[in-house]
Amino acid sequence: MMWFEAGDKTTQVLLESGSISLDFTNDSVRTAYITALASNHGVSLSNVSFYYLLDTDVSVLRIRNGDTWVPTWSGSAPTGELNGVSFTTEDAKKWLDFSTDKTSAVANSKDRLTISVNVLTANKSGIDTTFSGDIDIPISLPEGQSKARFTFFTGKSSKAFKFANSGSFSIGSRKLLDYRMNNTLNVDVVL
Repeated sequence: MMWFEAGDKTTQVLLESGSISLDFTNDSVRTAYITALASNHGVSLSNVSFYYLLDTDVSVLRIRNGDTWVPTWSGSAPTGELNGVSFTTEDAKKWLDFSTDKTSAVANSKDRLTISVNVLTANKSGIDTTFSGDIDIPISLPEGQSKARFTFFTGKSSKAFKFANSGSFSIGSRKLLDYRMNNTLNVDVVL
């Protein structure tokens, strides 16, 4: 498997990207694929720029993980060529770090479980004390998927949960558009 990106050099717009079971190290395979791409997108063959990586490359693994990326170009239009991917936007995102006061809770609608969330700086050097506001964070409850609104003041927030049904509670396992998850918490909710 190989991952590729193809773009129009004249506009520097990405035409296609993805993983495919072709060997792009083979010149004839690569040429045939680029020719088909040009035809499918109505772009002159000479205006198609093509870049590929093995599916096991660390950049491809990040893309598969859902990290935000953009194609990079070696120069400006109309002669620049695709030469990689950039994760600058993803790497600038802050982290959400989760902790809890207990590792299990009783499903009796009385037992309280407190989840604390800190907003860490992009380089994880500490809590972002400049952040205050609300973040709706995906959670998994014994009853199913939901979101919980955490209100932050100087980068910190906490929220108490009570459970009526047994099962599992988790937070931090699903991605958010604007934040990265530093860890995942899983809590057993028992009878």
